Amino acid sequence: MAAPLTRSLSTRTVKKLEKPRPLKMSLSQTKHTSEPSPNVPLQDLMILVENASQSLLDKNYDETLTSNVAVMYSKLKIHGQQLEAIFKDQLDRAFVVFRNACQDDG
Repeated sequence: MAAPLTRSLSTRTVKKLEKPRPLKMSLSQTKHTSEPSPNVPLQDLMILVENASQSLLDKNYDETLTSNVAVMYSKLKIHGQQLEAIFKDQLDRAFVVFRNACQDDG
């Protein structure tokens, strides 16, 4: 006698994967992007980038450089795209200095 054909309970379904959606910006980040004069904080951030770059060129590795890099890192995460749109050439030069300083042995 032949066994009846039954569907296996362990059959897996294949789900279609969706592209990840962009992260929603928090209120603090959206507040910064809607400021009436966005160039003022961007200019301050650019000055911070240039100061850190100059400190690295001068091989002045002190606590000020460390704190400047930490602040610069957090601000670039928020304003980096806007900053690059306005100050692309200056940022490119600064990041060449940052890259070379990271590769420096001394």
